[in-house]
Amino acid sequence: MKALFEILSSSNNFSSVYLIQSHKNLNLNIEQFNQWFSLFFLSFQDKFSTKKIERFINSPDLLVISKSEKQKNYKVEDFHEIFQFQETAPMYLTNKFCIIHEAELITEQAFNKLLKVFEEPLNNLVFFLFTNSSSKFISTIESRISRMRLSSEDIAKFEPIHDQKQEIPMLKSLTEFQKSYKDIPNENEFIKNVLSMVSDSELTNIKKEVPEFLKWFQESKNFNNAKSERAFFVFQILKTIQLNRKDLR
Repeated sequence: MKALFEILSSSNNFSSVYLIQSHKNLNLNIEQFNQWFSLFFLSFQDKFSTKKIERFINSPDLLVISKSEKQKNYKVEDFHEIFQFQETAPMYLTNKFCIIHEAELITEQAFNKLLKVFEEPLNNLVFFLFTNSSSKFISTIESRISRMRLSSEDIAKFEPIHDQKQEIPMLKSLTEFQKSYKDIPNENEFIKNVLSMVSDSELTNIKKEVPEFLKWFQESKNFNNAKSERAFFVFQILKTIQLNRKDLR
């Protein structure tokens, strides 16, 4: 079976919108979806580009849109840049591309705003919507997207991503940890790694508290509470793990 990135990059006869879903029950993060697009982009430009660009993120023919961590869902204004981006012709490629991460978090209102550009994109603009969800969108959008799922061949091409689950930050003080926590680029991913460390540990008491912690954590984000508040509780969990890890004593 051929990898999806190879199939799509072999032709510049694209659909307007592709919904790229993760492989089966595998949850991919933004970095991994970017890895896949990089494979597609490098393969595509080898065939159709007038200039080679090593890192896809530097291409003037690409627009990447990601939701702010402070938001539960995308807002209409998150997509304003798309309308300007589509006005100019591709600079080096035969097509322009727009990546939208976490597509399942695009609201119906935002989708309706995008509907016209999805139907009639200018200057050979192609959308790649990435998602781990298999849920359907509103019917007006569902009929206009090409759903595709990453194959095992695509996943096999990924470079190993540094396994943060085995790392515990140096915990000198709560104040220092709160400062560093503010700069974490993907808080959800960090929490997943922390909870993976809890799962791998023998901390029965903490494991029992995980469902309640997750509920509180999500509510804290929904109400836009300060990161420093969540950092306090994460610090306590990490400190407990650290104290119970023999290799860190």
